Amino acid sequence: MEASSMNGALPEAARDVALLVARVVLGVVLFAHGWQKVVIDGVAQTRDQFEALGVPAAIASSAFVAFVEFAGGVLLVLGALTPLVVGLHLVVMIGAAAIVHASNGIFAADGGWELVGVIAAAELVLATCGAGRFSVDHLVLARMRHRPATAAPTAEPAAVGATGRHEKTEPVADAEPVTSAFPVVTGANFAVRPEAPMFGELPPTSALPEQGGARPRRIPRPISPLQTRRSEPRPTDRTDDPADL
Repeated sequence: MEASSMNGALPEAARDVALLVARVVLGVVLFAHGWQKVVIDGVAQTRDQFEALGVPAAIASSAFVAFVEFAGGVLLVLGALTPLVVGLHLVVMIGAAAIVHASNGIFAADGGWELVGVIAAAELVLATCGAGRFSVDHLVLARMRHRPATAAPTAEPAAVGATGRHEKTEPVADAEPVTSAFPVVTGANFAVRPEAPMFGELPPTSALPEQGGARPRRIPRPISPLQTRRSEPRPTDRTDDPADL
């Protein structure tokens, strides 16, 4: 025996069938009461009955009850907008029990709240468990859940390294925007290509223009200050000259 049967709960399939039966029976009962008020008795006679029972605002109350029972019965059979229908009709049942049936006891034959209480209890079960799988509400909810979501942007594939494994590549940072008249100086601007020489190659000697067979002029080497000092003659001290004595 399954655990769901041990603790008193029905299996999911049986629960959906039970909700369907309860919903259809309750919807048919509500539709029959609404049909009686709208078609058989008519709106005018229904209003007179509400006034005789002491219902306040008989015109608005009779129209509201007739509409909820007539349209709500059809919606309950289909299982559409079940929470809304149940909520509106619970208001009707509470008002009927408080104004008309509570003072007459339990039994419906004496005008008691028997029928009103049973209908309200069935509506509370539907409000708690929902309309079940065999309903329009379940169909709409299932379509909303399986609606395809917006596709998220896919990540870039990882690069394959030399070892054959997928290596994670880091995203390249965007360049800084230029906020002044001068461009942003980065290390990439000073990249030196290895194949380009740092200094221009000198042309070969054969490419130099000839100067009429004369030997090329030789550029003298610059003389450093140290060499200039050493080449200057040392001044003699006049006190050492015997002619001055």
